[in-house]
Amino acid sequence: MSETASATGVASALKRPATAAKVVGALVLFALPLVLPEYRVSTWATYLTYAMFALAIDLVWGYTGLLTLGHAAFFGAGAYLTAKMASVFPVVPDVAVVFVLAPAFAAALTFLLGWFLFSADVKGSYFAITTLIVSIVFSSIASEFVGFLGGFNGIYGIPKIHLGSYALGVTESYYLALVVLVAFYLGARSLVNSAFGRVLRGIRGNQERTEFFGYNTQTYRLAVYTMSGAMAGLAGSMYATIDGFVSPSLLGFVLSTQVVIWVAVGGRGTLVGAVGGAILIQYLDSTLSDLLVNFWQIALAAVFIAAVIGAPRGIVGLATDVTAVVREDVGRWTGGRVRGGDVNE
Repeated sequence: MSETASATGVASALKRPATAAKVVGALVLFALPLVLPEYRVSTWATYLTYAMFALAIDLVWGYTGLLTLGHAAFFGAGAYLTAKMASVFPVVPDVAVVFVLAPAFAAALTFLLGWFLFSADVKGSYFAITTLIVSIVFSSIASEFVGFLGGFNGIYGIPKIHLGSYALGVTESYYLALVVLVAFYLGARSLVNSAFGRVLRGIRGNQERTEFFGYNTQTYRLAVYTMSGAMAGLAGSMYATIDGFVSPSLLGFVLSTQVVIWVAVGGRGTLVGAVGGAILIQYLDSTLSDLLVNFWQIALAAVFIAAVIGAPRGIVGLATDVTAVVREDVGRWTGGRVRGGDVNE
């Protein structure tokens, strides 16, 4: 009797494993500033901005099938705009810069690039290569304009976000980043589960067939690409206020390709996988560099290879498969099949 009740309890818990994992993850992130020293809290706050960036990539690549290798250009554009506004136009409120001007600037850049590419129906590897070139060009511009953009030395001393005359501390900046990340996730989840999101999946599966049903795929691709750029710009702006420093590396192809790896490791097309992948890899990056001073990059590469071979659909995909097997076993114990929810619920 007790074994049956225990199995039933397990079955009940397995009905919504993704939801339970998200709740636990959110609680852990909320509690971190309570147990970590201040300098570590600041590091984790930058992890959260990278997770926002990964969400932006997942919308374009995971749900629309557009592999973008140049999104760091828009992340860095938001960061650089924030840095310059703080020094050139300090009278403009920080909140307006971070939440209005930076995402609007990045969205405008993304819209112009997207309009050019989608009007010419550039897709596949040509789209990926073109976006990568844009990122390289942006990084080169930031490196060359020493007087205005700081060149390779970047821009230092970017102030924290102010609410009126009050400057947010490290912990407050962390919680603000966490709130924005949650808002990004909830907004993206609502979008991908809507009729708009179903069209995006249709474009990912077969663009020509989607067009046959009367949908203007150029408009849909441009819309999601622009939204993704705005998200990247806001994430970059928050990164600048938290880290206090921007450099051409924020615009370059290295970060652009790294974020794609984060999404792939976490689970492309799952949203939560993008967030988890970004945070996990950033944490491993920091931890391994401390433990293996001279060999940490080799160790991190080994982790990437193991993830790709062992979990081709990412960590979320692997967890989903394992949970499905456990559900079947528990279903046999309880005399019925346990149904589970979707990771995007």
